[in-house]
Amino acid sequence: MPQLPPVVWAERPEVVLVTVGVQDASDVKVTTLADSVHLKCTADGKEYEVKLPLKGEVVPEESSYVARPRQIEFKLQKKESGPYWEGLTKGKMSNVKIDWGRWVDEDEATGAKDLGDFGMGG
Repeated sequence: MPQLPPVVWAERPEVVLVTVGVQDASDVKVTTLADSVHLKCTADGKEYEVKLPLKGEVVPEESSYVARPRQIEFKLQKKESGPYWEGLTKGKMSNVKIDWGRWVDEDEATGAKDLGDFGMGG
């Protein structure tokens, strides 16, 4: 049975940033739909899997991800720019937390810096 990895997220008016904490992931398989994200991977001989039923809709063709040595990062393009979602997922998930290090309050987001490489260093 696959393990459930930790997930943190932050939001901007146009995008949702999601980080899945799996180190040295291999065999990464991602399916991004308008209303969900599904990730399956292997790391350190263990299988990891997470399915995120999203609170809002995203544009799969304009969304992307990158597998880094310490984590897998997603940049999900929101279908409609504007108000922040009330949460990442439709229901409460024990492994999903807010990424306060990348969070920008909705009223302060207009002058937010460019995210460049997903807003993360290499």
